[in-house]
Amino acid sequence: YRHGLYGYLVGLLGITDRAEDAMQNLFVRIVRNPASFLQALEVKAYLYQAARNEAMRLMQSGMAARSEGIAQSGADVLVSKQVGPEQTAADEEDRLRLQRALQTLHVEQYEIVILRCFQQLSYEEIGRVVGASPKTCHSRYRYAVEKLQKELGHE
Repeated sequence: YRHGLYGYLVGLLGITDRAEDAMQNLFVRIVRNPASFLQALEVKAYLYQAARNEAMRLMQSGMAARSEGIAQSGADVLVSKQVGPEQTAADEEDRLRLQRALQTLHVEQYEIVILRCFQQLSYEEIGRVVGASPKTCHSRYRYAVEKLQKELGHE
């Protein structure tokens, strides 16, 4: 889960150094208190929730801001991987448009989009991570997609 957790943290925190700090803090906490990890019924949801908690700790301490994280957390996955210079320029433009559009979302919507699109978590898993029902997560996702479509001109 390392790569997925890291991408999620970069998306939340926006700064790779802070994401690395959060990852390290996450695994140090698990090593210091393995009982909670070993008792987790769903390891993936537990790890993402623990990563989210670490990100929130950093955000509350004022050490991180969601800004450039989308470029590294997965927006590039949504654009073509062709290699020509024209396509590379178009891909970069698309990635920047998507990054700007994602930054217009409310934090709750943004986080669910990251978890659903970039980390491929189910609504049930997302609900366990963010502390909401799967139905609420689906609703937030739907509203986020509608807002992104408007921002990107795809009504």
